[in-house]
Amino acid sequence: MSIINDLGWNQCDLVGHSLGAGICSIFSATFPEKVNRLILIDGIGPVSHEDQKVLGQLRKAGSFYLGRKVDTGIASRGYASWDQLIDSRQSAGPLKTESAELLMRRAATERFGQVFVESDRRLKEPSFAYMSQGQVCHILSGIESPTLLIQALSGFIIERSTTLERIGSIADISVVNLPGNHHLHMDAPESVAHEIDQFLRSK
Repeated sequence: MSIINDLGWNQCDLVGHSLGAGICSIFSATFPEKVNRLILIDGIGPVSHEDQKVLGQLRKAGSFYLGRKVDTGIASRGYASWDQLIDSRQSAGPLKTESAELLMRRAATERFGQVFVESDRRLKEPSFAYMSQGQVCHILSGIESPTLLIQALSGFIIERSTTLERIGSIADISVVNLPGNHHLHMDAPESVAHEIDQFLRSK
């Protein structure tokens, strides 16, 4: 919100992928007057737990942080070469080589004859923030802007039982299914860009 206000914008269009789609969803529901159109790529709403697992997650996070200083440092892992790092990233999930290289070169540096990928240690720690599916759907119902959801046919969310319920929670939503995996916006940017362009022109 501070960025939008500093830029002097009354409204903006938001585009988010995966976790970014979850963040954009929450922002759009929280500040509906600020979002003109919302575009979600293979993600809709934040990560959630089943109702009966929310308390367990809360206790797990509480026990983890109790009496412990939160580690805000950066984790580094070294690889012998860029090729080894890129191969490692591709082994974690389907992704074209050029897309994997683009991702890794934004997160890694070369020093002492090795390639080091760096990440925030807090990403691996248990979170207090998981909500139940019902809470997520209630939040999504607060989205007032026209919304486009682009789902990858081989992505993460298309076969989840929770996805249809989330889609049904947003009043004005269009859903497009495209060939590709979770990173289809990188592996097949032309098809994703075409759908976004059509959506922006029609709304």
